[in-house]
Amino acid sequence: MRMARRTKLRQGNDLFEIFPDLPWHRRRNAAEQVERVRRQVRVTQARAGENIRRQRAATEQMRAMIETQMLQRRRQR
Repeated sequence: MRMARRTKLRQGNDLFEIFPDLPWHRRRNAAEQVERVRRQVRVTQARAGENIRRQRAATEQMRAMIETQMLQRRRQR
């Protein structure tokens, strides 16, 4: 009885090579990758700046509210 030949396993892990019917994904060169990461950094920094400003405003608002409550309690005594 003859055994079927074993097919050679692919050594790479490139899904586009393993599954050629997947939608094509354009590979980026190094300069495009660097620009993409820099763009993401700028967006993240802008969002972080907005969050910091919002948190500082909330902190100041809370401090003012606590100060007001403390003054009211002192007057009641």
